[in-house]
Amino acid sequence: MMEELYTKLFVNSERSQQDLFAFVAEVSSGEGEERWTVVSGDYEMDVRLNDEGTEEARRTHPGDFLYFPFTVEVVAEGNPSDVANYVRFVGSLMTELHAKGMQVVASCDWEGELPGRGRLGV
Repeated sequence: MMEELYTKLFVNSERSQQDLFAFVAEVSSGEGEERWTVVSGDYEMDVRLNDEGTEEARRTHPGDFLYFPFTVEVVAEGNPSDVANYVRFVGSLMTELHAKGMQVVASCDWEGELPGRGRLGV
């Protein structure tokens, strides 16, 4: 049975959405397929503005990842045996984003298996 593997990354960065999109494409060796979507092999990443991440919300809730300005949703179609490769891919993406000075928090069923237990820079 096929299931969708899904992780939502909350990303705190001073970069623009376009810069973050280009960086995600670069570090994942992916291609921009449509506006704000990067495809790399079996993985699709949507780089979005976080609707909850308004300037007012960030002032009111400083440091709360739910209000980071961006999200990167990482999706793969796969089966349970693909979970390890998927987790490695997400972990690598998180590490690359953090190496560029971004705070990254993952929301998924395997946070404990990711670098920093799903929290880098926070």
